[in-house]
Amino acid sequence: MLEQSKVMIAQENHNFSNQFTTAICGLRYVMIYLGVWPGQKYQNLYRFIWFFHLASLIFLASGSVGGIVVLRHDINKLINNLSMSSPMILISCKWLTFSLRQKLCKKLMHSMDEDWVNLRKDTFIYKSVPDSKRVITNHYQASTVFVYTFLIVATIATINFATDSFLSLSNRDNNTDQDNLLPMPYSWYPVDYNRSGYIVQFLVVAQIISMVTTFLATTAVDGFFVAAILHVSSQLKILTYFAEEIAYRPSHPEHYRIEIREMVKRHQVLLNCHAARILQAHCSAACNGVCACSLLPRVFISHGTTRKWSEQNNFVKVWTFRYRIVGDCLYLLFCR
Repeated sequence: MLEQSKVMIAQENHNFSNQFTTAICGLRYVMIYLGVWPGQKYQNLYRFIWFFHLASLIFLASGSVGGIVVLRHDINKLINNLSMSSPMILISCKWLTFSLRQKLCKKLMHSMDEDWVNLRKDTFIYKSVPDSKRVITNHYQASTVFVYTFLIVATIATINFATDSFLSLSNRDNNTDQDNLLPMPYSWYPVDYNRSGYIVQFLVVAQIISMVTTFLATTAVDGFFVAAILHVSSQLKILTYFAEEIAYRPSHPEHYRIEIREMVKRHQVLLNCHAARILQAHCSAACNGVCACSLLPRVFISHGTTRKWSEQNNFVKVWTFRYRIVGDCLYLLFCR
């Protein structure tokens, strides 16, 4: 009774059970920072934060597009620009798509949270599989490792960009390439860089803040995607253990029918609710990334610079590979 009351109190305060929010603690903080956490409390604050990060991403994208327009006649500088700006713009589109599907993501999170509540209540299937808690906890730990790995990489990248930018500013007089003063390679804004050193410093700081937003945006979207897939994987594994223990007993035929009925109902819920919502929530974002990663290199074939693009844009190749792995996992889980 006490445990159930704790669950109810947590749901009233956060819309989600304490067990679920603890399991995705790192991802939850990232989503709160970006203003996309689907909690009822502080909605006005979340909306303000969301618009702030949207403005940051627009600022970063506008500088990159400005550099593309201004430097369009210099193919080497253009490729250097696109090697960073194209992934950043794609991540921004992916984050915006994810934000616009927030209601669907909220439904998916409530479905995931419901499984944690049922685990605490020790419902029929979970009660029949003693290792249920261990299975679901191990899968969520894997998603936590994914999120923290992204955060570590983002921190290292931010420190690297900030260090390079401020070193370039300190040696600005000796820098022969005045088009490449900002963290985003060869980005451009309609201001006079030579009029005041504070203008360039402001742009550097603003771009670093925007890049942090970009790194955290891809962490939130992909982290939630991974957490949802691993959650369904854990539920399918628990269902597999449950099915292995089902055995017909002539003395208890009704109990056998109940077990079969519960197994079929649970399987239908996982496919029709969890899996369908995952695909609906993320198919647009994944499609944007895969299509752009496939089309952008083709733009440069006519310029004879495909090799240089592939050497400099390794980020895009890794991104394409990651989405292919996720697609294969979805196929193995739900289509076979």
